Amino acid sequence: MNKPVVSIITATFNDKQSLLETAESISNSTYKKLEWIVIDGASSDGTLEWLRSNSANIAQWLSEPDDGIYDAWNKGISLAKGEWIVFLGAGDLLEPNWLARALNKNCESYDLIYGDIELIFPGYASSFGKKCGFAWEKTATKLKCSMCLPHPGMLHRKSLFDNNKFSISYKIVGDWEFFIRTRKKIRAAIHYEGQVQAIVPLGGVSASHQSIERHFAERMRLMRDYQIEGCWLENMKWAAKRLIARHASLFEMIQRAVWRWRR
Repeated sequence: MNKPVVSIITATFNDKQSLLETAESISNSTYKKLEWIVIDGASSDGTLEWLRSNSANIAQWLSEPDDGIYDAWNKGISLAKGEWIVFLGAGDLLEPNWLARALNKNCESYDLIYGDIELIFPGYASSFGKKCGFAWEKTATKLKCSMCLPHPGMLHRKSLFDNNKFSISYKIVGDWEFFIRTRKKIRAAIHYEGQVQAIVPLGGVSASHQSIERHFAERMRLMRDYQIEGCWLENMKWAAKRLIARHASLFEMIQRAVWRWRR
C-alpha cells in the first residue's frame, strides 16, 4: 500500500517555545510521509528567526498578520499538498505512533480518522485526563449540541475542504461550526478507541477562564445562526461554567478536579 502524505498545519503567534515542542514531537513521529506547514501571525518573539533558520525541516511557512486561528488554518489548507490534513496547535504534541497506526489499514472510505487526546496542565509532567472520542454514529448526533470531536491530531481527508473552509467570523467555535456545516458531506469516519493521537495542554483560547464568556456568546450565536434547538442540557452546562469562570481560582480548581476524576 502506498502511504499517503499527511499535511500537519500549525497556527502560532508569539509562542516560540511551544512551537519548538510541537516541532520535536513531529520529528519523533514514526510516520515519515509528512509535510509540516506553519502559519505564524507575524510574531515578535523570535519565531520568525527560528522559522528562517529551520526552513529545511518545514515544508512551507508564512509569517504575516491574520484574522485568528481559523484564518491561519485556511491559509495552511491552501498550501497543503497531502491527502490528509492534521491540525496541531503550538504546544500540542503528536503521539509518535498515531499516524502509523491510523493509516496502516484500508482507509479509502473514510473522511475522518480519530482517536483520543491526553490532556495536561502546563508545568505538570503527567496527564490529568483524557478526552475520548465516540463512534462516528454517536458523534454525528452529538455534534448538533457540542464540539465533541477530539480535534488536535485528527486526520481529515483534504477533499473535505474543497470549496469549504473555516468561517473566520467565529474566533473560538469555528471548528464546531465547520462540522455542523459539513457533517452531511462526511461519507464515513472511524474512531480508534483508546488510541491517543495527541497530548494537549489545557488552558487554550477556548478553555481558559478569561475566554469562557466569549465562548458562550459564540456558542449561542452559532445555535441561532443554524436554528439549533433541543440542546438544553448542554446549554445548562455552559451557563454554569460561565458563572464559575467569573472566579478564576475556583474555575481552575474545579477544572483540575474534573480532569483528575476522568484520569
